[in-house]
Amino acid sequence: MKTEPLVTRNDGESNASALPPRNLRPITEFERLCEWVRLDACRVRNNPACIEHHRQSLRALGETEKRLGELDHWRESPAFTEWEKAALSLCETISLHGPEDLSTPTLQTARRHFSPDEIVRLTLTVMAVNDWIDVHEKYPIRFLVVEDDPRDQELLLEQLRETQMAGKVLFVPDALQALDFIEKSRSSSEWGLTAIFLDLHLPGMTGVELLQRIRTMPDMEDFPVIVMTSSNNPRDMEECRRLKVLNYVQKPVTLASFSKSVAVADIFHQMRDIKAWVEKPTLRQNEVEAQKRKILVVDDEVTFTNIVKLTLEMKDHCEVCVENDPRMALATARKFWPDIILLDVVMPELDGGEVHRQFMADPSLKHIPIIFLTAIVRQKEVDKYKGMIAGSFFIAKPVNADGLISAIEERLSS
Repeated sequence: MKTEPLVTRNDGESNASALPPRNLRPITEFERLCEWVRLDACRVRNNPACIEHHRQSLRALGETEKRLGELDHWRESPAFTEWEKAALSLCETISLHGPEDLSTPTLQTARRHFSPDEIVRLTLTVMAVNDWIDVHEKYPIRFLVVEDDPRDQELLLEQLRETQMAGKVLFVPDALQALDFIEKSRSSSEWGLTAIFLDLHLPGMTGVELLQRIRTMPDMEDFPVIVMTSSNNPRDMEECRRLKVLNYVQKPVTLASFSKSVAVADIFHQMRDIKAWVEKPTLRQNEVEAQKRKILVVDDEVTFTNIVKLTLEMKDHCEVCVENDPRMALATARKFWPDIILLDVVMPELDGGEVHRQFMADPSLKHIPIIFLTAIVRQKEVDKYKGMIAGSFFIAKPVNADGLISAIEERLSS
């Protein structure tokens, strides 16, 4: 099948290696690029369910099978444009080494093709995929399949054996065993169930009756349940809709339909977690704002500061202000009044040491704790001296999100 290029010259001739002008790049192509990045992140982390989901998404966006088939060889493939290769390289660096390893030639290449905002967006896209895989792949059982027909069980298991999902699926033949597993595992630290696949025609308690019981359990009123069915009984279908069934798959269940349902369930959990965080009614809004830590980041690297800002705002309860011009750091601090300052050591025009001296000379700012960020001190040196070098707190670049948050907590409590 002939590959359709993403970039075309005015005369209509394909030019796969041309770079689209940054200000003319269609948003739809960047959306497609984000989907490619998601797919590659899943491929690098070898997650079959996510791979299938994002391949289907790309097909829906009009992607060709040739390019989908050449993902493993994107570096040598003429089917990918240079800006796509830059994005895929960025994706693999983050997936294999983490976002803290972005001070590499990979980032320099990405800067030639993308704006700082686009790099941040691509980075967060990959981080979101990888975080989800990390959290859920550690659990022993992710999928419960309630199916009494041994032939249907074996047919599905045979397909799953070729994937990493095989060891994450528990088959039970009836509703009572399903309830027993759910009740016992929900109270343990091993609870990591993503979805329940349910046959409606079960011996004893039917699938609909089991679903009714599940919906009465705490925190299970909208848990992802996928109905496996070979009939379309209107009464059963209406009751399933009332009981918030997430999806229906036709029996016999194929690997493709199973994987698609898994991906839908994964997305459901992500959206529910975000919704719960946003709607958490713990404090009134003015109290929330008052309790936010205020963090000032002074660093000339625009991409680095954007990633730090978004990471801290997502992972920690804080308000982050960024200043990329060290000459403006003092004025920005006087306006923002931070609780703590993250200060790069090596910057043009004015280095971190001079900025630090300016802060210390200002009576209104000298009490604010400062953590230096530096690429000239290695992490093992920071660890050896417990984050203190020459009387100052240091964090080695590249930074790790959890390590940065821990250092901020420690510095504020000292």
